[in-house]
Amino acid sequence: MLQNIKRFCIVVLALVLLSNTLAHSQSFRKKKSSFMLMGWGVTGGGTLCTQIWNYAAINHTETKNYRLGWNGSVFVEMMNKTYWRWISELQYNQKGAIDQVPTGEKFNNRIDYISFNNFIKIREEEYAITPYLIAGPRIEYKLSTHPQDKSGNIVNPSIDIINNFKPLHVSFSVGAGVEFLRFKPWLPFIEFQFNPDITNAYRNKDLSDLQIRHRAFELRVGLKYALQRGEKCPPAAH
Repeated sequence: MLQNIKRFCIVVLALVLLSNTLAHSQSFRKKKSSFMLMGWGVTGGGTLCTQIWNYAAINHTETKNYRLGWNGSVFVEMMNKTYWRWISELQYNQKGAIDQVPTGEKFNNRIDYISFNNFIKIREEEYAITPYLIAGPRIEYKLSTHPQDKSGNIVNPSIDIINNFKPLHVSFSVGAGVEFLRFKPWLPFIEFQFNPDITNAYRNKDLSDLQIRHRAFELRVGLKYALQRGEKCPPAAH
């Protein structure tokens, strides 16, 4: 019960941080600062994820098979800069991996995360499109685990490991995308991100010091509403 309360508090804290970000961006906008809300939107897509199991005590590493899940997010885009922006995002993501045991059976082990992501976006607006690069950290909270119990008559040997991943860990993202400007102020976009863990998602010193990290690839599509900024030019004199 106590653990569930702690997890709930973590999620609430992430929501409060996102709300504060929105509030501060609006406050700065009123002061005509360059730190202002430039847009908001949603994304959805697929996540191709594997796990790297490193038994550090015996110098042995296993890379599990990739599994396909899905992701979705809401985000705000800030900073009134020509070539870069700051994005804060709250994302749901299905990670995990497919574990194949020596007898050939495969187990689809899914782990669901909610993450608070902050990215720097480097952009170059053209006539019809805006290509961009994106990079930044994610704080990932483990929402739930879904290990496959059995494959045929074989019980999943990794159930206890999958069910005991850390509640919080940190990962990093780097990627690229393109926005399509034809339907302004609504901007559809497509984006690719590479997302490896930078801290362990699991560690057990009693099991040959087993350390597990995710490595994921995301393909996302989204829709952003771009707020119109800047002063309008006065009408030309005749």
